[in-house]
Amino acid sequence: MALLEAGSRKKEPEPFPWGDQAVQAFTAAAAGLGGAKVVLAAVGPVDRKTGAIDPQPMPWLSTAGAELAAGLNLLAAGIPMPEPAIVQEALQHFEAARAALAAG
Repeated sequence: MALLEAGSRKKEPEPFPWGDQAVQAFTAAAAGLGGAKVVLAAVGPVDRKTGAIDPQPMPWLSTAGAELAAGLNLLAAGIPMPEPAIVQEALQHFEAARAALAAG
């Protein structure tokens, strides 16, 4: 019985080893914002015909979207070359987004 219980528990995902390629990709995406801020308006399924989002409560997806937005906004504020401390803070947001998606 103890083995079944232990096997059914969700394990925390290991932190992703964000490398230089990921940092460059996120920084390029932030640069493409051109001074605009990323804001999460809604989450939910998309109507393929209209492109409209049908807002639904999906906390894990809302968390992931908010964390991605926070990381991109941090990097965008430091364009063209964000300070290392800002990059590390942004990577913490991206890791939180990854963990939220993995848990969803």
